[in-house]
Amino acid sequence: MLRSGLSLLSGRQRRTPGTASGCTACSRPRACATIFSTRPACRSIAGPGGPSLPSGRQRRTRGTDRIDGASLLRALIAHRRGEPGVVSVVRVPSVAEEDARRLHRERDRLVAERVQHANRIKGLCATQGVCDLPPLRRDRWRRLAGLRTGDGRALPPRLAAELGRELKRLELVLEMIAALEAERAAIVAAPAPAHPHAPKIQALARLKGIGAGEVVHRDFDNRRQVASYVGLAPSPFRSGGMVREQGISKARNPKARTAMPVLGPAEPDPGGRAGLDVAAPPA
Repeated sequence: MLRSGLSLLSGRQRRTPGTASGCTACSRPRACATIFSTRPACRSIAGPGGPSLPSGRQRRTRGTDRIDGASLLRALIAHRRGEPGVVSVVRVPSVAEEDARRLHRERDRLVAERVQHANRIKGLCATQGVCDLPPLRRDRWRRLAGLRTGDGRALPPRLAAELGRELKRLELVLEMIAALEAERAAIVAAPAPAHPHAPKIQALARLKGIGAGEVVHRDFDNRRQVASYVGLAPSPFRSGGMVREQGISKARNPKARTAMPVLGPAEPDPGGRAGLDVAAPPA
């Protein structure tokens, strides 16, 4: 591998099976990792701009493709030797695992779109002093037909037409959300569904306050990894003699952070271990 990498850096474009390469020019490293995961020629994918490699701060360092490639190769060789803290290894999900998360992600996007349409309808009504058109009520069309402005006039025709189009868009979004929720309910109710995370979804459905949802199971080695995943890691600030704490980072997975109070054990375990395994929705 070392000989192949050095020949690649020296300008020869020959690539042998097992050569490790870093995709630093691509803006979609996760897509590249999924595509090349079945090919032996490309196993290690670096993010856009390359990984964070140590460099001297006393002087300005040069940066070329050849120098960056050599740094990546040395870091990869050190990682293969087992040196800790050289690079951070990211587990790339398989095609089936990534496809299983689309149900939950699409529903999140549709819920956000539902809020946008509802707020748009309320905003258009507020310009005319109208406050009695709840967009999510089933009698919204009947209420729209009988709307009057704040001073008792009928709605302007173009505004009424725009409100009708917004209601149609809202109803389309509601139909899509209902279809996704029906598919999710079928996964919970089926005795042996084909979904890869079906057992975890069914387990979450039995917990009060959480309900059914798409989940991904992660293994954590220590509590620091758990805090980093849910955004509970501290954010210290140091500048000269000033040292202060800025609170938790609130990064990574906000859904898991919201569900953590419910996922906590109801009573302490005599062995000092948590009563529930952390099973959180994907980021």
